[in-house]
Amino acid sequence: MNPDGLSGEVFLRATGFIDSENDEIRRVAREICEGASTPEQRAVRLFTFVRDEIRYNAYMISTHPEDFKASTTLGRQQGYCVQKAILFAALGRASGIPTRLVFAKIRNHRLSGRLMREIGTNMLPAHGYNQLYVGERWVSVTPSFERALLSHHTCNVV
Repeated sequence: MNPDGLSGEVFLRATGFIDSENDEIRRVAREICEGASTPEQRAVRLFTFVRDEIRYNAYMISTHPEDFKASTTLGRQQGYCVQKAILFAALGRASGIPTRLVFAKIRNHRLSGRLMREIGTNMLPAHGYNQLYVGERWVSVTPSFERALLSHHTCNVV
């Protein structure tokens, strides 16, 4: 039982978007976690993969449900924060780590001029990130921005 009073099983189940039972999701999760002996080690490997190997692309925002499936993002090797968080959740669940999606309102102080003109603000209403249950507690992570972008990208939770 986790601190929310919910069975960890809820956060291990596949869904329509978090398609953790997809063959390719399962294969990649297995490959990434090979040799990792603890949930914490698996979590770090999965985080690093999604953060650095799946390119952040703010222009992947879509209204098509298929564009939000974890397997679609894995195949495209790119996505914006929500798509990357869904992929991380699927890989975490496929690896036996209870993982959930979380959304926060953030202000991005380094939003590109093009995107700022398109949306009219630097306030993003639904930044997607994750929480995973390891070490008897929920740990928050945001695999959105690959390491190369981190020194150039700053945002604050509002």
